[in-house]
Formats: sequence, C-alpha cells, structure tokens
Amino acid sequence: MKISVDDLIKIKKELGEFEIGSNSRDSLYLKFGYWKEIDLSNLNTILPEWMVVEKNLVDENEDCGELYNYNITNKYKI
Repeated sequence: MKISVDDLIKIKKELGEFEIGSNSRDSLYLKFGYWKEIDLSNLNTILPEWMVVEKNLVDENEDCGELYNYNITNKYKI
C-alpha cells in the first residue's frame, strides 16, 4: 500500500505530527502525537477514496486516558 508524499504533507498540515507504520503488506497505520484522537472525517477527506480508515482504541488507562491509532486499508482488496 502506498500514500503519496503530497497526502502525507496535507495530513501533517491539517492534523499535526504523526508516525506511520505498517500492520502488514496490505495495511498501514497512523499515530498522531502521543496516541491522540483526531477528527476521522478530516483524515478521510485527505486520503484517496479507495482508502478506508478505521479508528483503533489501542489502550485505555487512568494515567494516559484513551490511546488511538488509525488503520488504513484498501477498500477494494478482497
């Protein structure tokens, strides 16, 4: 799976600092700041329509609260 540099620049401008990683060959994830929650609709408007984004609650505890990342997959992948 690929994301263009232009899309990555737009994501940083609109949503702030992030890290990108890979769950598998067919999916990526984004983590914003210290696992912060972002507006999913903003991310969906930046990415191509064939990409599906799912908010993932990674962990929740008293000290840090809710920790999120965002999984990205190809909606046409069977």
